[in-house]
Amino acid sequence: MIREACYKITENCPCNCLFCDSKEKYEKIFNKTNIGFEDWKLITDKLIKEGLEVVVLSGGEPLLQEDITFKLIKYLQNKDIYVVLNTSGILFKNNKLLEKVKDNFKDVLDKCKNLGFEVEEVSFGRELLEAIYPVYNVISCAEATSNNSNLTGIPFGSRVEAGNVYDIMVKTRTEGFSELIKRRFVIGSYVLQKENQEKLFLNASSISFIASTNCYREKF
Repeated sequence: MIREACYKITENCPCNCLFCDSKEKYEKIFNKTNIGFEDWKLITDKLIKEGLEVVVLSGGEPLLQEDITFKLIKYLQNKDIYVVLNTSGILFKNNKLLEKVKDNFKDVLDKCKNLGFEVEEVSFGRELLEAIYPVYNVISCAEATSNNSNLTGIPFGSRVEAGNVYDIMVKTRTEGFSELIKRRFVIGSYVLQKENQEKLFLNASSISFIASTNCYREKF
């Protein structure tokens, strides 16, 4: 049974985000030819027979293939498949594209209302919204560094043999994690350093607390 699938619409992306490993991970698997809409339909129909319920449209940046992406969204919705669009949002500067996203969002709200959900609009300040991504980066990287600090190949972790304890730890952590995870460890270690904790980690934690208490407590 396959309940969830991730469709990599394209490996291309206009961004060069620090945390993204799509290019490193997928360029070895896919060639430069993107799969067409008809092919995705065939894949979808086969997966539906296996119990498909959720599809994540990702990439690269899936909105680079705007026509395919929105055709797929409509097709999947008509098949009662829950769709997640994994996008950076950078292409939303295109007004036509933004209107399509808004229309799909309104369709989702209408379906929720028809099912008996109570839908209430909630507004967030621009400063808060712009703070979410950097706060997430700081806290998530710090947590990744802390939570995986014992995976050295000595007490825990898949050990890579070497001549001494130090080299075992270095090789284990070098070969045992992807480039994405290693980047997170580097950033997490930096924000957790004593001289950076107050400015970066504690400040991000404070903003996270303010956002959760002031906004959600007031509304919910």
